Amino acid sequence: MNKLSSFIKENKNLIVIIIITFIAYLPSINGDFLNWDDDIYILNNPSLTNLSIENLKSIFSEFYYGLYNPLTNLSWAIDYSLGGLKPFIFHFHNIVLHLLNVVLIFILFKDYLIKNKDIAIITASLFAIAPIHVESVAWITERKDVLYTAYYLISIIFYLKYIDEKKNKYFLLAFISFVFSIFSKGMAASLPLLLIAIDYFKDRKLFNLKIILEKIPFLTISFIMGILNIFAQREFYGIRKDVYSISEQISFSSYSFVQYIIKSFIPYKLSAFYPYPENGTNSGLWLFIIPVVIIIGVFIYSIIKNRKDIILGISFFVLNIIFVLQLFLHNTEAIISERYAYLSSIGIYLLFALMINYFKQKNKNENLLKYSFIVLLLVFSIMSFNRNKVWQNDLTLFLDTHEKQPNSYIITNNIGNTYLRNNDLKNAEIYFKKTITINPEYTSAYTNLANILLMQQEFDTSLYYYNKAIEYSIENARVYTDRANLFIQQKNYSNAISDCNKALNINSKFCRAFVIRAIVYCYTDSLNLARTDYNNVNELCPSEIPKIDIEFDKYADYYNKLGIRSGKLGKLDSAIIFFNKSLKLKPENKNTKMNKEYAIKLLNNNLN
Repeated sequence: MNKLSSFIKENKNLIVIIIITFIAYLPSINGDFLNWDDDIYILNNPSLTNLSIENLKSIFSEFYYGLYNPLTNLSWAIDYSLGGLKPFIFHFHNIVLHLLNVVLIFILFKDYLIKNKDIAIITASLFAIAPIHVESVAWITERKDVLYTAYYLISIIFYLKYIDEKKNKYFLLAFISFVFSIFSKGMAASLPLLLIAIDYFKDRKLFNLKIILEKIPFLTISFIMGILNIFAQREFYGIRKDVYSISEQISFSSYSFVQYIIKSFIPYKLSAFYPYPENGTNSGLWLFIIPVVIIIGVFIYSIIKNRKDIILGISFFVLNIIFVLQLFLHNTEAIISERYAYLSSIGIYLLFALMINYFKQKNKNENLLKYSFIVLLLVFSIMSFNRNKVWQNDLTLFLDTHEKQPNSYIITNNIGNTYLRNNDLKNAEIYFKKTITINPEYTSAYTNLANILLMQQEFDTSLYYYNKAIEYSIENARVYTDRANLFIQQKNYSNAISDCNKALNINSKFCRAFVIRAIVYCYTDSLNLARTDYNNVNELCPSEIPKIDIEFDKYADYYNKLGIRSGKLGKLDSAIIFFNKSLKLKPENKNTKMNKEYAIKLLNNNLN
């Protein structure tokens, strides 16, 4: 009991921060899965449904939607095994990992790096409740962030124990933790570079052969995972070409770099999406190069003055943010993403803690510093609590983002899709039209609008929007199959088949086109062709077979009944023809087989 009391007394500030952080994130526990990648990576991920050997093999041996994050997928699979698709479990897991990271940061700077309890608690506190981190914790898809950060910090702690105690087991544990981190998210590839900065901080000889060789295993894994992720991205997205010039990329990178720092302390107008400025570099983004130059100057000055703590803070931030800036990450949609600040912000908050500690040591208004910091934490806590409410569901998230980014066609289209899923066709139509106003060439909005009008049987207007979608995206196979559905409703089967053929010319393995065409062939009595497409679907995407079976069952039953009726009228030749048609659709139907055999028997008896 005395040990427990002593522990609580010694770590009371950390315990208070943990409690405040948990309360700040309470709203996220009741959040839904979001159609903002949660649908792709969790709801529709077949590898998560159970912890079978086959699924585990798939998790560790296959890319999924352009990513290779096997440990993150495994963590979701464990959540699924505990309670199915209950978002509560997934959210709670994210929060627990975030709280773990808070504790790890405290331990790292209290016991291993700065070795100052005040600096450790300030850094951990800011990290814990910074509103910019809500995206990484409240968004289930970003399990990647909280998980890789945990292993990343554990790896650093073991590496420091290795340096201090000279025991190889800690080096091995540091390496294993690093592998777990990079298997959770590729951004962990920065760790080998940060270890060099840590060596510098610990006064190790950077050019010593032994110290250089220590980095080889880490660098090797980083290189291999880098190559794997390049292949994963190319397999899913194809080879991306640069959209912006080098000068623009430098301007955008400088802007992003500075924004990550600003939003870590001044979380004004946080947004789930930050599109590029409409005027590009003409909007004055090049001015942000100036603060970047100043930071470089501070870094050089710190080297001259041997301020290794400042060098460590700057390195922690820069090395964990630089590879997601536009010079390296060619994202043509978002200029910054709050989740990228999750790990890197530790460096920013460390620098802030060093500054606070400096003023405290100078005895400059210590009480003012203390109470100002408490007010900052309270403000951050309230803002994080409210920000978690924004991440509750699709509508709260996208409407909030639309308020911050009114000219983002991606967000207005997502709002339209959300209303469409909620069967609110009126509002869905409004936002799809807004999307087209913002970006007249955005194919998805035309298709979505056409689908709504098709549901309302406004065929002519629907056809107009399908044609517009094809005009702007002539190589989009999906649009042709959407338009084929319109032709089916108009009973214009020849055009429906033609559109399916066009889709398959674009993508010869596009399952949806085979599904629709098989059904149309069924309608048009082209049963051999229908059966061929049925077999194609069964080979490419067997999960889609039930969609065809509904129509095939209906028509097989229809032909079977026609055969029975013809048989009763004595038209045995016709009856056998109808039974054969039924069996082309459902060859294993025992009743139809018996009916056919009986009709053949009667026909033979009549002939005899």
